[in-house]
Amino acid sequence: MTIKIRPTLKRSQWALPKHRFYELYHYCLQYPEWVAEYNGMLGARAISYNSGGSGTPGHPTESAGIRRSLLKDKIDLIESTARETDQSLAVYILKAVTMDGVTYSYLQTRDHIPCSRNMFYDRRRKFYWILDQKLSEGLIRP
Repeated sequence: MTIKIRPTLKRSQWALPKHRFYELYHYCLQYPEWVAEYNGMLGARAISYNSGGSGTPGHPTESAGIRRSLLKDKIDLIESTARETDQSLAVYILKAVTMDGVTYSYLQTRDHIPCSRNMFYDRRRKFYWILDQKLSEGLIRP
């Protein structure tokens, strides 16, 4: 079953342009991949040589450390934005924005979400609005 995700209503205080919403939506759906890659990057890496023929060793551990740091920043951004949106609903918001097809009905049935449908969807819209603000500030690389 395909769930249709719609951008925020124009009359909402959390309204975003249609394509910006979809950009943020797809950005958040990468979260499970980031977590898996981050968790899989433990330990030092073996020395490799650059393929340019120079014979100089590469810096795989340094490169892995930089990549791991970037992934951690992205993971923290999504998690902190969920907490900032609504501390008591953060776990539900995180699940809804990072997993495809997670609706209020799903959360109500499986996780017994402690709020109304309207409140949940309002908080989800607020999440995307706050995330847009954070990414637009340029303090965090997307």
